[in-house]
Amino acid sequence: MLYHRMKQGLVKPSYIILFCICALLVVFVTRVLSLGYYPLLDTTEARYGEMVRIMLETGDWVTPQFNYGVPFLGKPPLFIWVSALFAKFSVVNEFSMRFASIMVSLITMFVTWCLANFQFGKNYAWLTITIIATTVIHIVLSGAIVAEPVLLLSLSLITSGFWIGIKSELPKQALTWQYIFFIGIAAGLLAKGLVVGILGVMPIIIWCIYTNNLGKAIRKFPWFTGIILTLVIALPWYILAEIKNPGFLKYFIIGEHFNRYLMPGWEGDRYGHAHNEPLGYIWPIWLVATLPWSLVFITLFINDLRRKATKTANTISTNLNQWRSFLYIAFFTPLIFFSFAHNIIWTYSFATVIPMGLLIALWAKTKIESSKQWFCWPVSVSVINLVAVIAMTIWLALGNVTSSQQQLLATAYATNNLTNNINIIYWKDLPFSGRFYSKGQAKICYDLAELERSIDESLTSNHYYIMKQNRMDSLPENIKSKFIVRKAIDNWLLLSLVNH
Repeated sequence: MLYHRMKQGLVKPSYIILFCICALLVVFVTRVLSLGYYPLLDTTEARYGEMVRIMLETGDWVTPQFNYGVPFLGKPPLFIWVSALFAKFSVVNEFSMRFASIMVSLITMFVTWCLANFQFGKNYAWLTITIIATTVIHIVLSGAIVAEPVLLLSLSLITSGFWIGIKSELPKQALTWQYIFFIGIAAGLLAKGLVVGILGVMPIIIWCIYTNNLGKAIRKFPWFTGIILTLVIALPWYILAEIKNPGFLKYFIIGEHFNRYLMPGWEGDRYGHAHNEPLGYIWPIWLVATLPWSLVFITLFINDLRRKATKTANTISTNLNQWRSFLYIAFFTPLIFFSFAHNIIWTYSFATVIPMGLLIALWAKTKIESSKQWFCWPVSVSVINLVAVIAMTIWLALGNVTSSQQQLLATAYATNNLTNNINIIYWKDLPFSGRFYSKGQAKICYDLAELERSIDESLTSNHYYIMKQNRMDSLPENIKSKFIVRKAIDNWLLLSLVNH
């Protein structure tokens, strides 16, 4: 009965809101339940998880550490701080660190809800955040130890702060959101650095020029006190980081902001390897990452172009035209910017989910209010994703995602009973998950003579060795014969000495 009423466009607003709330609760509950079911995954999650653990252990909140004594200067530390704070007041494990991203995502949803509600009311607001929350990339990253949830929060603060700040006719409301705009810029500088200017501020400048609102923005916003506020929040960390790590600003600003995007296969990356993808690679990445809504967006965008081609846009209010142009510019700016970069990963498309969600919700809202049998498609798409999220949670709960390092280390510790009396030695390869699950105690050995010395030392202490199968195969026979395999998982071997 309800489905037929939706199809006929006769559903009351309360039903729309109820459906959205139920969908969001399903996504939230299932994602939270999934957080502890699977280990930190190499390389990204395990690397950042280890940085959180080292930060809490060393008490150094200024410089995240790639390894003990090795500063990580590739990103500002806001997302590390957030995860560390949650872990500090609970336990350092997968759930607590990932839950930090969930909470950041909830704040992002609230800010975006406020923006959409200001523009077109509660129906529009609930539809928007439901669409955003059910994209593939948001489902994955909202529960991951990565910088993107904090970056998305900063972009939502910038977008919402600017739009409400320039459009509100209530002075106190406008001023509040104008300062939120500057807080968003500061958060972006501490989340990803200067790239927040491209992803968050540049679309606003383009829109102001395109719609002749530049003068209004200059007059209305408290630029002097706002910039001071931004600097007070963001600048101290940059100063302290440079003092503690001379050369940080040069590497971070020149290397991470320009060379990373302009130089294919950039070899100056200290913390990983640069990618060398073809130009325009961001577009297929976006298409997959924002499924299933990317397909809906393409369809509706084509319809929008047809509508403009037939001049029906003239019948639309100026406010709606400005809103639509604002969202399109915010959506296309990051995609066009990253189209000229070779060093691309799939998370770069995350910046598009808020304007995309607002645009799709705008189309859905328009169709619902005009009673044109369109409400069935947002429901159908959302339900498909909800079923997928539930299935993913059940799949994770059954233990289908495991960490070879976590299992190998657990076997070593369980075999020895007393973890303090054993040494874990990796031969030539030490994954970040190995560092995290050994609590930083695992050591790495590169030299054959060093490996032989550790074997001699094992006469007085218990040594366990972890190495890849191909590394084991390439060892000299006289050394290989001294090992016995205790456990083998995913091409990794846990070894002990024959006489132990």
